[in-house]
Amino acid sequence: MAGLIITYVTLPFVVRALNNLVEVETWNSVKKPLFASMIMGGVTYFVNQIFTHSLLTLIFTSLVGVITYILAIIALDGKRLKEEFATYTSLIGKGK
Repeated sequence: MAGLIITYVTLPFVVRALNNLVEVETWNSVKKPLFASMIMGGVTYFVNQIFTHSLLTLIFTSLVGVITYILAIIALDGKRLKEEFATYTSLIGKGK
């Protein structure tokens, strides 16, 4: 727990020092995955409240969370993902 607290307290200082060396669009890199994580957390919490608590429910809830996160990332940033996928597949094709 202490490591988590230290990480989040010092993160702004690390980002500022990094931006002094290299220009990084930190917020643009973090906002869509953060929002997708919040959606996933809400859906997972809701699903967990509906069902009884057991190992099977934990597995089911985890799978629902994974699927929700993937769908949220695709919905929020699908265009960029398609562009990156096309870039990677073209690079793999050139390697043959």
